Amino acid sequence: MRNLVAYETALALAAVISMLCFAPRVESMRRSAALKLGCIVILLTGALRYIFVSFSYSLHALILIDVIAVSAFGFIQPVFGTYPAETVEKYRMEQAFRIRRIVITLGSLIGPLLAGAAIAFFSLKKSLLIAVIVSTIALIFAMTLPKSATSNKPSRKLLVERIQDMFLGIKLKLTLPPERFLTVSGVLFNLVATATLPVLVPYLIHARNLASSSAGLFNAIFASGAIGGLLFLSPVIAKKNKQRNKYLGLWALLTVGLCGCSYSLEVWKLALSLFVVGAAGACISLVGVDKRAASIPCGVRIRLTAATLVVSQLANSASYMIAGSIMPKFGAQGLSWLYLATFISVAIYAMLSKNVWRFLEDEADTELYYPKNYPKLAARMRL
Repeated sequence: MRNLVAYETALALAAVISMLCFAPRVESMRRSAALKLGCIVILLTGALRYIFVSFSYSLHALILIDVIAVSAFGFIQPVFGTYPAETVEKYRMEQAFRIRRIVITLGSLIGPLLAGAAIAFFSLKKSLLIAVIVSTIALIFAMTLPKSATSNKPSRKLLVERIQDMFLGIKLKLTLPPERFLTVSGVLFNLVATATLPVLVPYLIHARNLASSSAGLFNAIFASGAIGGLLFLSPVIAKKNKQRNKYLGLWALLTVGLCGCSYSLEVWKLALSLFVVGAAGACISLVGVDKRAASIPCGVRIRLTAATLVVSQLANSASYMIAGSIMPKFGAQGLSWLYLATFISVAIYAMLSKNVWRFLEDEADTELYYPKNYPKLAARMRL
């Protein structure tokens, strides 16, 4: 158990530190070059993992290899979050982000299934070799990417300036009025929703004496809800009018689904609640994502995206701890009070906030929003 805790802790720290440290460097690189470099490192670490497991098993060596792999993924992950804003026309940007979210949802469902099937039908060593083959295919696709626009070459900076660059994204998230609201609400969303599948569902399966294999079914139902929400509900939410009412409606739907999960005594009720949570959660995470990316200058976009990922990672870890501390004492039903309190907090904050709704409903060119409404902040972002 101690080894597992050390392993998970090392990976989490590597993900957070790598995104903060590498974001300024990625910002100055070609996006395609950053993707290629990250894929090369991930492939090399996959090959090393296979070699060490096959010939000389060492936990410390495996932890080091996985830390490097996670750091490489943290190097390129902000690029994945920004490329829809930089590769498609403005009127297709919202659709591009929606398709990206659908692909991520499918990947989170298919990936574990393929890994489990590989381990079940082959040995552990062969499954690691299959992972190397998949990484090779990803690298081949990365090599076919056209060269993106050249960014400004980084100038020599003092250590203090480099540290300021690392934390610029977090500073912008707390400074820009629309970002501030969406950051706080995003943290609250992660606190209540992230632990649903990995913590709440296994607890309910054990409490209801269900088969362990039913976890896969519930994951599929959750993913189906997310995809359904993105395909049918999200386009309605994306329309510019009455954004605050729509956002609060999504939160109300999410809260009903989460409370339904915590109180479900029958399998069909739990399945229905998970479907609702998946649909509402996917739509909430997509609100304003296209306008947020387009409104930020290209020179700071990667750092802002990296800051968003770091904050989400920290909120996810907090979600596991909160759910894990509430359920042993109060049961799954105790989480309903957390869900209700969070919804009330979001509703009050949404009613008090005005800038974010003006931002989301603004029909003008998104790239001109900050220069027009916050010229001083816009000037700071373009330095």
